[in-house]
Amino acid sequence: MTLTITRDDPIDRVVKVKYRTVDGSATVEDSDYVPIVSTTVLFESGVRYYSFTVETIQDSRPETDEVFYVEVYDAEPEGQMVQTIVFFGRNEQKSLMIFCGEGL
Repeated sequence: MTLTITRDDPIDRVVKVKYRTVDGSATVEDSDYVPIVSTTVLFESGVRYYSFTVETIQDSRPETDEVFYVEVYDAEPEGQMVQTIVFFGRNEQKSLMIFCGEGL
């Protein structure tokens, strides 16, 4: 599953954020997806988007749709508000990621 972090702020500055996956009803223990540990993204001036892939694992177990999250955190320069929402379903995959910055 390819996801995109989108800057929703003026893009004339360099901004750094970290991201990682977090279990929801989809878990690493149940082999639903391959986790991403803390990863740093550097948005250079003029760059609005960063895409990355989370490997989801399909199995034959009958399950309802499951969810995992991608947490975006530790924005620099400090003072940014970061929001992230990711939905993962067995039969349908969709995602929305928002990186909101105040005073960037």
